[in-house]
Amino acid sequence: YYSFNQINYIKFLGGTGIINDSNETQTRWAHGLMETPLLHPFGNIKYGLSKTPNSFLRNFNYDSLTTIGDVEIFKNRLVLPLWFTYSKFISLKDFKQLSTNQKRFTLYKALVLDDSLYPNFNSFPKFQISDTSLNYTWAELANDVTLLKKDSLKIDLFSQNLIKGKIHAEQPELLFFSIPFDKGWKAKVDGKEIKPMMVNIGFTGILLDKGEHQVELSFIPRFYYLGAIMSGIAAILFLSILLIYYLLNKKGNLMRKKNNEQDKLKSEEIIIDSADG
Repeated sequence: YYSFNQINYIKFLGGTGIINDSNETQTRWAHGLMETPLLHPFGNIKYGLSKTPNSFLRNFNYDSLTTIGDVEIFKNRLVLPLWFTYSKFISLKDFKQLSTNQKRFTLYKALVLDDSLYPNFNSFPKFQISDTSLNYTWAELANDVTLLKKDSLKIDLFSQNLIKGKIHAEQPELLFFSIPFDKGWKAKVDGKEIKPMMVNIGFTGILLDKGEHQVELSFIPRFYYLGAIMSGIAAILFLSILLIYYLLNKKGNLMRKKNNEQDKLKSEEIIIDSADG
């Protein structure tokens, strides 16, 4: 159960027929790619755990590594890195015309691109619907995976909100990150800031020219600076209230002390007058 699934990840699951993204319950209880082994390499799923004696993973390119207690551990033979490159694209309009299985294996052959991004991809060959195969085999998948990870990012630094690496592009390519698209992501290629784009129905990508490149992807949550400013203002107001309370309280104590001293003097005067009388 995930109470707050990333909206673009839900769009991807809906666009590939894994869930009905108009059904609120399915978007909230999204199982992800767990029951869609054809997309396990795309989703960078490297290991699987199972308590079932004859797990379905055996039939989907997984090798059994070991068993601990009643849990069997499997390793996927076909895995893509978190970042790899595409050199072909298919329009989102054409993609939607494919069958569910065709949609899934086409993700290994071409980048799914929204029509509005076409002008940026005039140097990319377009993948045609007629190029799709009705009988996709595991051997074909293995070949597609090998081609996709041929030009992949070599990581120099990886942290929760910063990724740096080097890549050699054999031709104009799109570097795909299997990270849901978010406006908080910022990208630099060779020190120059560029705008990441949403590709593959909800993920992140950046365009690369042919050649060697230094790539940086960083994340700052949206409204981070506004939130920091508001927090700073709130902190100043809070401290101001504390200071005012302290000064008023101090003034009150001084007033009470002064009144007490005056009352004491009056009492002493009364006592003296009584004694004189």
